Amino acid sequence: MKRKTTIIFTAAILACGFIFTSCKSEAEKNKCEITISFDGEEVSGTCVYDFYDEEFLTSDKPDREESSIYPRSLEFFLPANAYKKDAKNPPADKSDSFAYPNGFSEGSIKINSVKVNGETADNALIDEDLTTLCVSMKNYSPQKTTVEIDFTTVVPDSLLRLGKNGDKVNLGDFYPLVSVKEEKGYYKSTYSKFGDPYYTDLFDYKVSITLPSEYVVASSGTPTSTVVDGFKTTYSYAAENCRHFAFVLGKNFIVDEKKTENGLIALYSDKKEQETLDLIADVIKYFSETFGPYPYETFSVAITGFKEGGMEYTGLCFISDALSDEQKKLAIAHETAHEWWYSAVGNDQIASAYLDEGLCEYSTYLYFSARGDQQTADRIISSAKSAYKSFYDLSSVLSGKADTSMNRPLGKFSSDYEYVNVAYNKSLLAFYEYEKATGRNKTIKGLKKYYEKNKFAFATLDLLTDSLGLKDFFKSYVEGSVLI
Repeated sequence: MKRKTTIIFTAAILACGFIFTSCKSEAEKNKCEITISFDGEEVSGTCVYDFYDEEFLTSDKPDREESSIYPRSLEFFLPANAYKKDAKNPPADKSDSFAYPNGFSEGSIKINSVKVNGETADNALIDEDLTTLCVSMKNYSPQKTTVEIDFTTVVPDSLLRLGKNGDKVNLGDFYPLVSVKEEKGYYKSTYSKFGDPYYTDLFDYKVSITLPSEYVVASSGTPTSTVVDGFKTTYSYAAENCRHFAFVLGKNFIVDEKKTENGLIALYSDKKEQETLDLIADVIKYFSETFGPYPYETFSVAITGFKEGGMEYTGLCFISDALSDEQKKLAIAHETAHEWWYSAVGNDQIASAYLDEGLCEYSTYLYFSARGDQQTADRIISSAKSAYKSFYDLSSVLSGKADTSMNRPLGKFSSDYEYVNVAYNKSLLAFYEYEKATGRNKTIKGLKKYYEKNKFAFATLDLLTDSLGLKDFFKSYVEGSVLI
């Protein structure tokens, strides 16, 4: 996610974690089918997960203390409950006028029923914000297990990932996400006021949404059908190797499309923006040539009301309609880079946010430099340096010691200011200094290797340095021992 509070984006290298590759045959790949309707206020429908991968389901021991009521369980992250008025870990403070320009508005998700292989399953909401759904897997099958969740999500009035804003609706946190299964159990996701509080695995999605026909829909995935029935329209999509599915709905969207050798590019905006569409296509062309082919069939960009500069999803990104022309260029390059660094090459965005964000910032720098706009490229680096130095000096004065370690979860950052400087600016500078030490050609060659070896999997710092080398160099940045 690109921060609105800074013109520069940054962040990445990664930390230790477990790696579960998702390169399976079509018959074995885990699947998700979402069928929903939106009435202008709420999203309602079902989310059906088909699991062919036993690694999610085979533990006979409780995964966490809270789920000990079920000898065998499966967990889901419910980000929409972080929008409740009493949430301890919300997406924004209730008094935040940038997030809630019309005053605080509550969102939530209600679980109406859960079935496992067709039978009603015991389930419980756990954690202090009720953002984890624990489902009893008593009726699971090791060959294939189907979990069907019927839910209703209330969409707040907000400029957040989940929110109505004027004639637009952002649907980024509307459904249950499967928690990642690690060696010690299910990963605990906690929402945060800053950063991207997600750690998500790959599924092949089929999604349909029925809504009033006045809305135009920007979406993850490739459109498969459109059915008009009176005043309502049903749009259907498919997305392979998708980490997180999202929509932006707009009543006044103008859709500009461009067919390219890298897939269909679509821009959703309230006005014609041919220059912006051309920029998106050129950014994808450059990253495809530089790192490896664009990994999906389509890419959509929606200009919408949004508190931050932008937000990435598989095959879709939000770009704030409040950005200046210069900020918009940077945001588009950064968010597009996330299709390579986050969506294709995945990582734990909660504990190791610096990995994908830093690579996206560095990729943005590379793009403008390669396209002859060295002034913008230089400004990306100089802004990161000056912002980080100011942060370091101020933190040192106020606390006596600035914590510059990068490998820590979102909850361990004291503020958005600290998070941006450590997880964005510092990690950009690490890649920039690496390029100065080894040369741009070697850097790009290493990133190509990193992308090829870790595409549709989870990556770590060790896997990054396996491709780039200079492990001690990167560790000095991650551990906070290097001085900038």
